Amino acid sequence: MLTFAAPKNPEDLKSILAQSIADVASGQMNDRTARAIAGLGGALLRTFEMTNMAAELKKLQDMLVERESGICRRDQSAPKTNA
Repeated sequence: MLTFAAPKNPEDLKSILAQSIADVASGQMNDRTARAIAGLGGALLRTFEMTNMAAELKKLQDMLVERESGICRRDQSAPKTNA
C-alpha cells in the first residue's frame, strides 16, 4: 500500500508526483493509481493557485482601500479655495 503525508503546498505535491512518476517507471505503481494521483494532484494544484490568487487579491484590495482612505483624508483637510 502506497502511503505519504498529504501535501500542504506545491512543493510537497511536486515531490509526490515526482516519486509517483519514478514508481510507475520502475513498475512499483500501476497506471490506475498513477492516474488517480495525477488527477487529484491537478485538482489540488488548482486549489493552491486559487488560494494564492485570493490572498494576492485581498492584499491589493487592502492597499486600494488604504490609498483611497488616505486620499479622502487629504481632501477633507485641504484648505478650501474660491476658484
